[in-house]
Amino acid sequence: MANLVVENDKQFNGVAIYVDGMAFSRCTFTCCNVHYAGGYFGAVDCKWDRCIFHFSNAAARTAAFLNAIDYIKDDRPLVLQNTPQIKN
Repeated sequence: MANLVVENDKQFNGVAIYVDGMAFSRCTFTCCNVHYAGGYFGAVDCKWDRCIFHFSNAAARTAAFLNAIDYIKDDRPLVLQNTPQIKN
């Protein structure tokens, strides 16, 4: 496993945060733009409140697949970047 930068007991408010290569423990994210590209990442006992999740590269392809099979069912904002649009 990769070495991750660890953040413990921290509050993130209204910021853009890139989570690849990061591990979070007991952190709170409020109104953040959370960016994930598919790299190593960890989160334990964290709270995510009114965040927008941006997925790019491998993460976007995985999220698009999960969305296509109706695996993602909630109404949280989901932004897929750099993914080809599927046309019928």
